[in-house]
Amino acid sequence: MGGTGQQSQPQARLVRVNPTHPDIPSDLKERALPVPVGADHLLDALTAPQAAAGPTVTP
Repeated sequence: MGGTGQQSQPQARLVRVNPTHPDIPSDLKERALPVPVGADHLLDALTAPQAAAGPTVTP
């Protein structure tokens, strides 16, 4: 057992969060997203409050 699990989970996706080694395996390039920041920064960005959109005005 081991490896990337490609055979057991053919529809799986990989998000690699690593500021110093964001490289992903070449066989997963089509199904992976490297995020070259620390997890704390990523979580802060994902959970930051968003400004509410203002009302739209049509002329």
